[in-house]
Order: sequence, then C-alpha cells, then structure tokens
Amino acid sequence: MDVVEAESGHLDRADQAEDAVIKHLRGMGNELLTEWGAHKENQNFQDARKHHPEAMARKKNTYWLSTYEKIELSERCLGVSGHRVRPFSEAAHIHCRDYSLPLQRRIVDFAADASFATVTQKMKEHYDTNIPESSAQAIALHHARNMKKEAAESLQSRQECVGEGKQLIGEIDGSMIPVSWWMNKRKVINARHESSNGRKRSSVWFMNRA
Repeated sequence: MDVVEAESGHLDRADQAEDAVIKHLRGMGNELLTEWGAHKENQNFQDARKHHPEAMARKKNTYWLSTYEKIELSERCLGVSGHRVRPFSEAAHIHCRDYSLPLQRRIVDFAADASFATVTQKMKEHYDTNIPESSAQAIALHHARNMKKEAAESLQSRQECVGEGKQLIGEIDGSMIPVSWWMNKRKVINARHESSNGRKRSSVWFMNRA
C-alpha cells in the first residue's frame, strides 16, 4: 500500500496502479526466492560439511529462471573423491541455467495454443521474462515426449491387467442435433415450436450416436 501511495502522484488510472502493484509483487517474489536460496544453500552446505569435513570448498555462481525472473546466488561446492558435489543444487532439485517447474508449466501452456515464437512474446508480456524460442521448443517437446511415454505405459498396464480379448466394446457419447419434423423417425429428445409471421415451425432433436 505504501508503494502505491508513494507513486500516486503519477498513477491516476486503476490499470496503472495495477501494473505498478504487479511489478512490485514480482520484485518481492524475486527477493523472497533469493533469500530462500541463500538460506537453504547455507543449510545444505553445513549438512554436507559434516559428512565430508576434509573436502575443499569452492564458490560457484549459479542461477535459474523462474516466474519471478532470474534467481542468482553463490553456491559453495565440495570436492569429494575427484567429483564436485553441489549440496544446494542436489537438495533443491535445481541446477544452473535450469527453468523452474512452475515456469515450464506456463511455457507448455502457451506452446499448446500458439507457435514457439509467440510463446516468447507472451512470456515477456505476462511475466516480464525473456525466454528464447529454442528453449520454449525444447521444454514443450520434452514434456510432450514424457506424456506420450506415460500414455503408452498406461495403455500397456491396462492391457496386462485385462488381458487379450476377442471383442472390444466401446461407446461414444452422442450429440444433440436439431432436425425437422419430417426426420422424426429417430428418437425424439426434445421439441420446440416457434411462430414467425403467423407461420409455425417445429424443431426436434435426436440423439446421433456413432
């Protein structure tokens, strides 16, 4: 409220005030995620240090993209048996240059309705986040492949449970189609009578099943 009142000198319209609130909420979200990351990084590092007290630590800058723009922090890594261990990244299930799952959901949602080029425009407009077209394509296709794989596994699982049958019985819901009275050999579901200029017209609906 203080932010809106501080800018009330040039915010005369409701939509301008709303845009200002969205901008500040996005900034607050970025700050909260950054603070959360710094807190969890320290906690995860201390836990890992207990298991590897002799390991050397090095700092690496890391970032990921979220619906609140880029989140950046300094992550301490441990060298264990010739391998680099990143306690925060492993615990948080996020790695450098990753896209957060909520952000991926929005990208896939936009990609399902429009081209990948349009996805970048919509993400910039609605979330003020710059998403390369190639990244939007890779993310959408990745989830599409996973959905196809899960569908195939689900079908295979059902077939294994039911077994092979000699006959498949299926049903498709019908649709209500308006027709004239002289086509009333079908099952009549509903009828309506209309009058226009003294002339009557009757309409009926029958169930058309495949």
